[in-house]
Amino acid sequence: MPNVDSFSTADYIIYQTASSIAEVGQFYEREMSKDGWKSVEGNNPAELAEVGYLEYTKGEELADVYASEIEGETQVEILIW
Repeated sequence: MPNVDSFSTADYIIYQTASSIAEVGQFYEREMSKDGWKSVEGNNPAELAEVGYLEYTKGEELADVYASEIEGETQVEILIW
């Protein structure tokens, strides 16, 4: 994502972006599948602002992508477990 300030560890990433929550949802739906992650049934990137998160699986791993608006920017948190 462009215009990103970030912090990360091996299993947790948090960053802020000027992109909208809808743009974040579209980005992760597209990019996660390119890396072999499968969207969990019921994921709808267009509803990310309402639902607050998307889920993906890859083998035994689960990734949760959370997005919320904070002070005019979108904060994104990704947890892989």
